[in-house]
Amino acid sequence: MDMKLPIAAILSRKTGRSVKIVNTREEEFSTSKTRYGYTVYTKTGVTKEGKILARELRVVGDNGAYNDKGPATLNFSSMMWATLYQVPNIRYEGLLVYTNNQMGTAYRGFGNPQCHLATESQLDMIAKEMGIDPVELRMRNCNTPNTEAPAGNGYVTSCAMRECMEEAVKASGWKEKKADSKKTDKPNVFRGIGMANSVHTGAGGRFYGYVAADAFCKLADEGTVSVVTSGVEMGQGLHTAMAQIVAEEVGVPISDVFVLSNDTDLTPYDLGCWGSRGTFVSGNAALAAARDLKAQIVKVASEYFNTDEKKVRVEKGQVFVKGEPKKRCSLAELTDYSVNIRSRPLAARGTWQDDMMTSPDKWDIFKEFARNIPAFAFATLIAEVEVDIETGQVRVVKVTQANDTGKTINPMMAEGQMEGSVLQGIGYALMEKPVLDNGKIINDGFLDYKIPNIGDTPEIETIFIESNDPDGPYGAKGIGEYGVDPVPAAISNAIYDACGIRMKEIPFEREHVLKALEEKRG
Repeated sequence: MDMKLPIAAILSRKTGRSVKIVNTREEEFSTSKTRYGYTVYTKTGVTKEGKILARELRVVGDNGAYNDKGPATLNFSSMMWATLYQVPNIRYEGLLVYTNNQMGTAYRGFGNPQCHLATESQLDMIAKEMGIDPVELRMRNCNTPNTEAPAGNGYVTSCAMRECMEEAVKASGWKEKKADSKKTDKPNVFRGIGMANSVHTGAGGRFYGYVAADAFCKLADEGTVSVVTSGVEMGQGLHTAMAQIVAEEVGVPISDVFVLSNDTDLTPYDLGCWGSRGTFVSGNAALAAARDLKAQIVKVASEYFNTDEKKVRVEKGQVFVKGEPKKRCSLAELTDYSVNIRSRPLAARGTWQDDMMTSPDKWDIFKEFARNIPAFAFATLIAEVEVDIETGQVRVVKVTQANDTGKTINPMMAEGQMEGSVLQGIGYALMEKPVLDNGKIINDGFLDYKIPNIGDTPEIETIFIESNDPDGPYGAKGIGEYGVDPVPAAISNAIYDACGIRMKEIPFEREHVLKALEEKRG
C-alpha cells in the first residue's frame, strides 16, 4: 500500500482533486505487506534452583522481496526478549534473508509474537525437565519495578509482572486445572492449559530520534474545550482517552471536550500512531496543555472573584470559590469575562518530551540502541484449549489475561483492545497462512485465507493491573500491541499440556497436529 501513496499524491496534484485508491480484496492480499516470518533458535542456561543465567537467540527473518521494517523489527524483538526476564547474560543474532515472497512490514507485535512463541515454549520445556510448575519458573526470574535490566538493555520503571502472573493464575484456576485429568466428556478430545508472559513498549521508542508531542487546548465561548492533537483515532480509543484526560484535568464534563486531528495543516508535528505510543506520548501532551489551561482559568477566576488562586475550584464546567458558595459562575461566563473584559483568550499549548532525549549525555542511539524504550508494559496470558486427536482440530475455549496498564484510563475500551488482541493472536496461531506460488499469493480471499469469526471466539476474562508508571499520563502506559504477543505461545503450551505434542511452526493446522500425534505414537 505504501507504494500507492505517491501515485495518489501525484494524481491529486495533477487534477486538483482528492484522490482515493480502493483495492479489491484480491489486490489487498497481493499488494499489502505481511508479518515477517521468523525461524528462531534459542538456548537457555538455568541453575538447578531455576535461575536463568544465560540466554541465546538466533533469528532468521524472511524479509520478502524488498526491505521495509525488517532491521527495526529484528532489533525491537531482541530488546523485548532481553527485557522480559532478569537474565544477566544474553546473546542475540538477527539475520534477514531476501526471498521471493511478499515483503514484510510493521505489524501488531513487531516481531514479538514470533520470538515469544519460541522462548516461552522453551521455558515450559525447561520447567518440565526440572519438575517444577511453569509459573514458578517464571516467578523466579520475573522483573521488578525500578530496576536496571542486568544485561544493560533498559531501565524498567513501572512493572506489575509478578502481579499479572498471580492474578491470572488465580482467576483461571490454573493449579486445579493443571492437576486435573486431561480427558473430557467428548470422545477423543483432550483439554489442556498453558501460559505465556509478554513485554512490549508502552510508550513507543527512541529509535527515530523524535520522542515528543504537542497538543493545544482552547476554551470556547460556550465553555467547551477543543483539543488539537496529531494523535490519530484509528478505532483504538485514543481520542476518548485524551478527552478523558483533559476533562479530568480542566474540570469539565467529557461531553464538553472535542478532540480534533483531521487536518495536517493545523495539527502539530508528529511521527504518527505506532508502537503503542498514542496514550503515553499524545496523552502526556494533552495533559500538559490541560494543566496550563487550568492554571489560566484559575488565575482569571481569582481576579473575577477577587480571591486567592488556592481557593478556586473547577468542577463539571462550574467555577467557584471554596467556602464561599455565592461566588460561582460557569466556564462560559468566565470565558466571556476573560476575553471581553480582560482581553485574554484562554488557550494553551502542551508539550511532552522524553527526558532521555534532551541531553546527548543521557542517551546515544548509536551507543545504546537497546535502551530506547521509555516504558515497558507486561502481561500474562493463560489459554485453555481442546484438542481432538482424531481430526487435529484445536479449539481455544477460554483465555484469561492479566495486563499491566500503568493506569487504565478507559476500562471498556482497554478491554476491547485486549479482546481484539486475543482474536488476532488466535488467527495467527491456528489458521492464518498465506499460500504462495512462485511469489504470488493464491489464497487471496477470506474463503481460503481463514480469519477468526464469532464461532472461534473463546470466553475471555480480562484483568487490569495498575502499576502507575511515573512518566505516563496519570500513570498510564500504551496497551495497543502487547496483548497479541503471548497468545501463540500460550496456545502451544496448552496443546502440549493436552496431548503431549510440542507445536513449533505457525499456524498449528490440523494436519500438523495429526502429524505430530503420529510421530509421538511412533
